[in-house]
This record gives sequence, structure tokens and C-alpha cells, in this order.
Amino acid sequence: MTITRTLKTIFAASAAFLTLASPALAHEGALGDGGPFRIEMLTEDPTGVETRWGNGEVEFHVEPGTEVVVIGLENEPMVKVDAEGNMFFNEKSPSWWTNQPEGTIPEGADSKADPNWVWKMAGGSMQFHDHRFHYMNSSIDPATADGSVVFEFGLPILVNGAPVEMRGTMVFDSTLDPAAAEQLMTDNTMVDSTAQMETPAEDSGSMTLKLAAAAAAVVAIAAFVVVWRKR
Repeated sequence: MTITRTLKTIFAASAAFLTLASPALAHEGALGDGGPFRIEMLTEDPTGVETRWGNGEVEFHVEPGTEVVVIGLENEPMVKVDAEGNMFFNEKSPSWWTNQPEGTIPEGADSKADPNWVWKMAGGSMQFHDHRFHYMNSSIDPATADGSVVFEFGLPILVNGAPVEMRGTMVFDSTLDPAAAEQLMTDNTMVDSTAQMETPAEDSGSMTLKLAAAAAAVVAIAAFVVVWRKR
């Protein structure tokens, strides 16, 4: 076997090793921050509305002719889908800005002010983040069992002007993300869950870099051995 063919074989084996060893992303395609949590709704979807819930996020799919307005933390209109299927957010809503990644409420936001609706997207649906059904800590009682209700929540909405309270529970389910569940049960700190959910991703990245470095070292050593034997 020539040196070139030997190196190609080594590189191919190393690539396969990295592909197999790289950890898969948990909850690919899932809604929300993921982790060992699922939401179980206590109320049925209103007529003309279909919802899908995740840890900190929700999707509303609204039929044409139906208007849905989500009420914020200060009883102000926060988000809506109008009867034509357009999604808007109220830039005057403090709740809207609080739920954004930056969490900064700009000057001029006022829950008592008339809504200033800003178009966001069309298509009869809306997806947004909301801390009312978001697990915000990086630890949990180690005695928590699968199926335990972590907390209950309510999300008030208006459907064609009629008030509806969407109620649900946040349920602990370690089978959804065993690694994150173990971390939650062993970490005694209480910090924002954003950091909690970023930690597995950072660990995965570090592991991938370590594996890449190890594979590169294997290639270098093997190439040296091949060249040395040809001398």
C-alpha cells in the first residue's frame, strides 16, 4: 500500500470516528428550550385555534376569520394574530420586551398605553417566548420523579374578543434529556435556565474539539510511522 493510500485510509477512518463520536443535539426540531420538561395542557384549544407548547415557547395556529390576542404580564395586549392571519407584536408591551433574549425594556414601553401593533409575519400563526411557562432555574429537587408537576401556569388570551385562560402544567420527564436531568439534580445553584440550557451545548462543542485533536494526533503519528518504515 502506498503512503498516499495509507493516509487516505487513515483520514477516512478518523472522519468516521468523529461522525460517530460527536454527540447528537437533543430535541432536534423541538419547540422551546428543551431539557427534561414537557407541558401538559389542562384546557382544550379554543375553536379555530391550535396550540403547540414547549419549555418557554408556544405556537398558535389560527384559522382565517379568527383573531387571537395574547395578554401580557401587566394585563396589556402583547401579541396577536388578526382575522387575516397576520402576526403583530405590541411594541408598547413591557412583557414583549421582557421575553426577548436581551430582556431590556426600552423607553416608551408602557402597559397602560394604547397598543402600537408592529407587523411580524403572515401565515396565520405565531410563535413567541414567554417566561410564564419557562423553567428558569439550573437545579431541581433531586427527589423529583418522572411525571412530577414542577409548576402550573396560566396564559390569558382573547379569542375574537372573548377571554380564555389557557392553563397547563410543566412536567419533569428525565427521558427527554437524561444528561440535562442529571445536571439539574446535582447542581445546587439557582441561576437563569438560559445558562443551564447552554451548558450541554458548550460541553458538546468542547468534546468535539477534543475528539478532533485526538484524531489529528492519530493521523500525524500514523503518517510518521508509514514514512519511517519506507526509509
